[in-house]
Amino acid sequence: ETHANKTISQSTPHNMPDILAAMSAGVAARLVCHPLDTIKARAQMGAGAVSLRGLYRGLPAALSGSPAVALYLGGFQAAKEVLEKTPFVGNRPALVDLGGGLAAEALSCVVFVPVDVVKERMQVARPSAPSLSPSAPEPPRYSSSGDAFRKILQQEGVRGIYKGYGATLLAFGPFSALYFALYEHLKRHLLSNSPSTLSKDSQLPAPSSSSALEASPKHDAELSTTNNSNNDAENPSLPSKTPERPLTLGESILCAAGAGSIASIATNPLDLVKLRLQVQRGRGEYHGVLHGLRAVVTAEGFLGLFRGSLARVAFHVPNVAITFTAFEQFKKWYG
Repeated sequence: ETHANKTISQSTPHNMPDILAAMSAGVAARLVCHPLDTIKARAQMGAGAVSLRGLYRGLPAALSGSPAVALYLGGFQAAKEVLEKTPFVGNRPALVDLGGGLAAEALSCVVFVPVDVVKERMQVARPSAPSLSPSAPEPPRYSSSGDAFRKILQQEGVRGIYKGYGATLLAFGPFSALYFALYEHLKRHLLSNSPSTLSKDSQLPAPSSSSALEASPKHDAELSTTNNSNNDAENPSLPSKTPERPLTLGESILCAAGAGSIASIATNPLDLVKLRLQVQRGRGEYHGVLHGLRAVVTAEGFLGLFRGSLARVAFHVPNVAITFTAFEQFKKWYG
C-alpha cells in the first residue's frame, strides 16, 4: 500500500464507503503502475531485463493485500485516540500522526509483509536473473503467486513468509516522517503563494497545519474554534487569522508527489535492504538492516544504496495521481 492511499484514507471519516473507495483506488493504481514497481525491484536486485508479461509478475499477490487497508485504518484510528490522550504526545499532532501510522503499520504488516515477500520474489526471483552473490543458490521458479506462497511456507516456514517485518517497520518510520513533513511544507508554500484566499463570508475551517493528513471538517471546526478562543483570551490585541483554504485535488496530488519523490530517494537505502532481506532464502548474505547497509556499501559502493531510486520515484508519482483521482471518483460511486 502506498502513502498516497494512506494519506487519502486517513483524511476521511472511517465509514464503509470511504474504506471501499480507498481500497478500490489502491487497486486501480496498482493495475496501472505495477510494471514500474517491478522495474524498481529488479533494479534494486541488479536483475536483468524482463519481458512485458514479466512486468506483471506478482500482481495477484499485490492485489490480495488490498483488504488490509481496512486493518490499517482501524489500527490508525485506535492508536490516534490513545495517543491524543497521552501526555506530551497528545498536544503534538505530528507525533500523534507518526505514532498512529507506526502502530497501524505494525498491525497491517501482518498481512502486508507476506504479500510483499511473495510479490517481490515473483518480481525478481527468476532463474535467468543474475544474483548479486555468485555463491548464492539458484532461486526457485514460481509458477504463480499461490505457488510462491506455498513453496516459501514449505521451504522456509512462517519466518520465511514474514522476512523483513522489522525492516519494513524501520523503513516506514523515516519515510513517513520525511513524507509528512515535506507534504506539509509544500502545502504551506502553495497556500502562502496562492492569490486565492477565502473571504470572511466564505471561510471554511482550516486544516491542521502540523500534519500532512487533512482532518475531517468537524475536527477542523472544533480545532479552529478552540484555537481562536484561546488566542483571543491570551492576546486580545491580536487580529484573528484568516483560515487557510483547503487544497484542490491537483494541489494535493502535487504535494503528495513531490513529498513522496524526495522521501523515496532519501530512504531508498532502507527500502533496498528491506527488499533484499525479503527476497533472500535461508539465512542469506544479509543478517539485518545495518549489516545489509554495510554489505551494500562494501560490495557496490555508496551509490549502490540508491539502486532503483529513480524507478521508485517513477512508480510513486503516477501512483499518487491515479490514487487521488480514483479515490474521488470511487467515493461518488460508493456514496
